[in-house]
Amino acid sequence: MQRDDRTIQAVLFDLDGTLIDSIDHIVDCWQYAVRTVLGYEITREEVLPTIGRHLLTCFEEIAPGRSEELYDVYREYEAAAHDSRIKLVPGTREALIGLKQMQVRVGLVTSKGLEIANRGLGLFNLGGYFDTLVTREDTERHKPYPDPLLVGAQRLGVAPERTIYVGDSSVDV
Repeated sequence: MQRDDRTIQAVLFDLDGTLIDSIDHIVDCWQYAVRTVLGYEITREEVLPTIGRHLLTCFEEIAPGRSEELYDVYREYEAAAHDSRIKLVPGTREALIGLKQMQVRVGLVTSKGLEIANRGLGLFNLGGYFDTLVTREDTERHKPYPDPLLVGAQRLGVAPERTIYVGDSSVDV
C-alpha cells in the first residue's frame, strides 16, 4: 500500500464505553463507593462526567482528604463485580481486525490500571489486537491531558499527527 504524508498510521482507542460496554459497571462502582464511604447516594448523572478521568482526582473533588478511601472501596467492588458486568461493544472485534488487515498500528489508552484493563481485554480475547497499551500507571498526568496519547503514539513509533484517537467522552476530545 502506498502511503502519502496525510495517511493515518495509527489508531488509539479508549477502553470503557468505546470497546467495552462498562458504563453501568462504573456507575455502580461509584455509587457503591460513595454510599459506603460517604453515606449518601450519588446519581448516574453525577457520575457520567467523571468517566475517563483519573479516579483519585475525581474522588478528591467530591470528598477532599477521603479520595484514597473512596478509591480503595471502588477498586475492591470493581474487581469483585467486573467480569459479570461488562460486555463487548458490537463491532469492536471487526473494527480491530479491519485495522490490522490495513496494517494500521493499534493502541489502547485508558485511565484504568494495567491489571483491570488486561482483565477486560482478556475476557473478550482482545489483547492480541493491540501493539501497545497505555494505562494510568504510564503517565503522571491523565486524560484530559494529552500525555497518555503522546506516550501511545511514541510507543507505536508514529507521529501524533498521523494518529487518531477514538473515545466516547468529553475527556477524550
